Amino acid sequence: FTKVKVENLSITNLTSNSATVVWTTDLPAQAYVEVSSRADFKDKIVFYDDRDIEEVGAGEYELQKQTARQTHHITLRGLEPEEEYYYKIVNNRKAYDGDELKFSTVIATENLKTPDPVYGRINKKDGGLVEEGVVILQK
Repeated sequence: FTKVKVENLSITNLTSNSATVVWTTDLPAQAYVEVSSRADFKDKIVFYDDRDIEEVGAGEYELQKQTARQTHHITLRGLEPEEEYYYKIVNNRKAYDGDELKFSTVIATENLKTPDPVYGRINKKDGGLVEEGVVILQK
């Protein structure tokens, strides 16, 4: 597998029990994210691109077919509130070798729901369609 360049890495949709990791790569890559509450990753959980999984039960997801993409959108589910997590980006079976990556979930509230991603089309100025892309809205 070819090593790819990771760009535009961001944590979005942060809640008390989930977060979404988005990034782009210079070449299409099969990707996943390893998450752990420990820096040594001994208790890691693996999450796959939202477009490659299917919900098979209440809160249970199963990988269907992993697709090579240049845009990556992976929701990390089932996390604990107010917990610090370490994560690794893995593209084509090779871990991203950038800085140590970590984030913390927020305080649990009754009003906070897990965000649902929205999928659509992005039009270019010439009228064509963007084949792959991620749009991040910020307040």
